[in-house]
Amino acid sequence: MSSESKILMVKTIVSTIGSVAAASMVVRSVARDYLPTEFQDYLYFGLRNFINKLFRQLTVVIYESDGIQENEIYNAATIYLGSPTSSETHRLKITKNHSEKNINVAMEINDEFIDVYNGVKFKWSLVSKELPTTEYYDYNSNRYVRRSDK
Repeated sequence: MSSESKILMVKTIVSTIGSVAAASMVVRSVARDYLPTEFQDYLYFGLRNFINKLFRQLTVVIYESDGIQENEIYNAATIYLGSPTSSETHRLKITKNHSEKNINVAMEINDEFIDVYNGVKFKWSLVSKELPTTEYYDYNSNRYVRRSDK
């Protein structure tokens, strides 16, 4: 295949992707303006189910807390991911507070790696977004606690 035909093929692919993206934006805009929200939800879930059948992939989101209390599953995942479980791990976050005896090892934010467990492939990634500061009463310590998480 000559370099001219490769360039022509790339141009065709980019043009097609642009056309599909533009058409989908128009369809989305028209649907949002003229279709009832119930019908929009129906179409969205239908498309989502169709895509899920094609890719056979499940995304599990583990939050650090439920807003007030810590999530034990998040803590367990942090401990599991803190050990270098994969040769693909390139970055680790290591911390130690003066009040703690042990060093804490965790994944770095926006890092990811693939882990295989019992023949099932897991793609782990640590995603962070800042949440507003909340205040709640901690019955264990009998005081109000302010929390601003990432």
